[in-house]
Amino acid sequence: MVSDHTLRLKVRVLQAIEQYEKGLLSENGLDQIITGTSSATEDMEFNEKLSEVSAAIFDSLYQFDAKEGKEYLARKISSFKMSINQ
Repeated sequence: MVSDHTLRLKVRVLQAIEQYEKGLLSENGLDQIITGTSSATEDMEFNEKLSEVSAAIFDSLYQFDAKEGKEYLARKISSFKMSINQ
């Protein structure tokens, strides 16, 4: 069973992702929230998923051109959202 604390953290990350998708938050801002959330959770599975998104943000910024990076990150975020809503 997922703790209330973890549920609140998931909501915060999903809110940050929504802000990013609306263009209200940069990749770096999203990564800061994800990194902070990662350090605040005790749920190891959720922490691992957050680490994967953080790595995807880094990859999207430094291993792709801007358009490809955004598409790559969008796919990773979509997978992340599906995985935490199961």
